[in-house]
Amino acid sequence: MAAFTTLVSYLVSFVILSTKIKNYLEIIYDVKVIAKCGLASVVMGIVLYWLNYFLGDALGGLLLSIVVGILMYSMLLYVLRTFSTKEINYVRSFVLAKNGNF
Repeated sequence: MAAFTTLVSYLVSFVILSTKIKNYLEIIYDVKVIAKCGLASVVMGIVLYWLNYFLGDALGGLLLSIVVGILMYSMLLYVLRTFSTKEINYVRSFVLAKNGNF
């Protein structure tokens, strides 16, 4: 219940601050991207809840949950086509850099 109350509090704060800031800045929200991130978060949460149910609260389960969460969320965003081709190519060039310079 505390998590739900916190969520509602954040949403109310977001709405109030968004209406106030419109007087100073023009912010364009991409509703499709926000919805895709929300869907990916919900699916990841369900998978991690299921994983925690079977693995328990051991340190190994926690570490596995972190890795699975990162991979699940990233793969879901990719599958839902949240990233542009330019963003995907940037990450590929960064990951596949042969000289090791960042």
